[in-house]
Amino acid sequence: MQILKAKETVENLLKSRPELRDDDRALIAEVYRQAAAHKYGEDLRRISAEAFLADYANGSFPSAESIRRSRAKLQEHNTDLRGEKYEERKGGRERSARQEIREATPGGEAPKRKSFQERLQEEQEKRVSEAARTLSKAGKDQLRIREAMNPGDQGVGQTSLFHNPGDNGEE
Repeated sequence: MQILKAKETVENLLKSRPELRDDDRALIAEVYRQAAAHKYGEDLRRISAEAFLADYANGSFPSAESIRRSRAKLQEHNTDLRGEKYEERKGGRERSARQEIREATPGGEAPKRKSFQERLQEEQEKRVSEAARTLSKAGKDQLRIREAMNPGDQGVGQTSLFHNPGDNGEE
């Protein structure tokens, strides 16, 4: 059974058997039953599971995923083929996303998209802040090293870690 024919089969089943609209497993089983009956004849008891699986692996039958996708696409575009759970599945996701946005933002509105310049400015500010934290940490580390090297020196005559005691700063 080709994909196009599988889509037609799914559409016919959704029209004729409303109970399959909300039950992918039953829908898939019925598509396979019809495809096997077409391939092997109406008496499906005479074929083995091994033969069916071999033909399935060789692509003689549509995949369960393509059947499910066909059902979803058909229901998306044709309201008459939707089951009772369709609105619950689709509407629930949309409502929850909208609700999350309302709860996460002041005033219950979606956040405004920032311009390129605003995003660039934020990125630059973030980098400057990170650099300042790094320099501050390096300064604290330098002070700790100095204190460890001169435990009796309580900040008197503070010298740079990179400054030699005999060097007067001139080159």
